[in-house]
Amino acid sequence: MKNGQKYMRNVLIADTSMKKIIFTLYEPYSNDKKIKLQKGSILAIKYATIAVTSTKIKKLNTAYYTIIRNTTGNYQQDLLLKDFYEKNQNLDNFLFIYVKEDYKYLKDIKSLIEYNSEHNIENCKLTFITKAYVENFYLDENSLYKSCPLCSKKLIESPDNKYQCLLCNKIFNQPKYTFKITLRVRDTNDKAFFKLIGTRANKILEVEPELVRHYLDVGNGQELEKIEKKILFNEYIFTATLTSFKYDKTGKIMHNINIDNMEKADGENLKRILKLIQDNEDND
Repeated sequence: MKNGQKYMRNVLIADTSMKKIIFTLYEPYSNDKKIKLQKGSILAIKYATIAVTSTKIKKLNTAYYTIIRNTTGNYQQDLLLKDFYEKNQNLDNFLFIYVKEDYKYLKDIKSLIEYNSEHNIENCKLTFITKAYVENFYLDENSLYKSCPLCSKKLIESPDNKYQCLLCNKIFNQPKYTFKITLRVRDTNDKAFFKLIGTRANKILEVEPELVRHYLDVGNGQELEKIEKKILFNEYIFTATLTSFKYDKTGKIMHNINIDNMEKADGENLKRILKLIQDNEDND
C-alpha cells in the first residue's frame, strides 16, 4: 500500500496478430518478482477479466483467481514466440504476450455473486468472457416488454390504453417491443442465467421482436421453436457483464448478468477476444 492506494502495473500487450490491449496487474501480481514484465517477455495468462473504464476503454485485468506464468508450458511454443518477437520487435514498443485459450468458469462468477451478497457489496460491475453452451430458453410472454420508441425504457400503460415513458416524459398510442430473454447456460462446472436484451437479441436470433409478438398472439409455436433452435445447445463465447446492486424496496443485493456479445466457439485466442471487445465498442 502507498498513500492508501494498492500497487498496480499497466503494460501494453500483444499477440502474434499484433493486436494490442492494456493489461492491468493488481496486487499480488503487480509486485510479484517471479513475474517478468520486461519488453519482450512471454506470459501465459489464464482467467483474466475484461474491465470497462469510466471513459469506456476496455482492458484486461487480473482477478484473485488469475494465473500468470513466464512460459506457455511448451518449450517449442516458447521458442516460436521468442523468434516472432525478435523479428518484429522494431515495429512497436510493447510487451509480447501469449494468452492461453481459457475463460472464466461459471462457478467463479457465482462465487463472486455469493461474495457480493455476503459482504453487502453494491455498485459492482465486472465484464468477463466465458465459454458455455445454451442449455435452455423459451420465447414466451416474458421474453418481450412494451418499450418506448425513443429510448427503449419500459412503458407504463394507462387505463385509456395510452403508454407513458417516464424518462422521455412522452405519451404514445402504440409501444414498440423489446426483447428481454433469459438464457440458461452451462459449462463443465456449473450453470447460470444470462439476460439477452434489446437489439443484441435481434441480431443473435435474426428476428425482430414484433414478429415474435405476432407468433405469440396467433399461437404459432412452430415458428417460435425454429427461432429457439438457432441457438439452443450451441456453444458460445460470451462477453457478459455482472452487475451487483441494492434493490431499493428491500435493501437486498441483487445481481444481473447481461450479455454484451456472443459468438459460436471455435478455438479462440487473444485475437478473437480483441475482436469481441472491438465489436462491443462499435455497439456503444
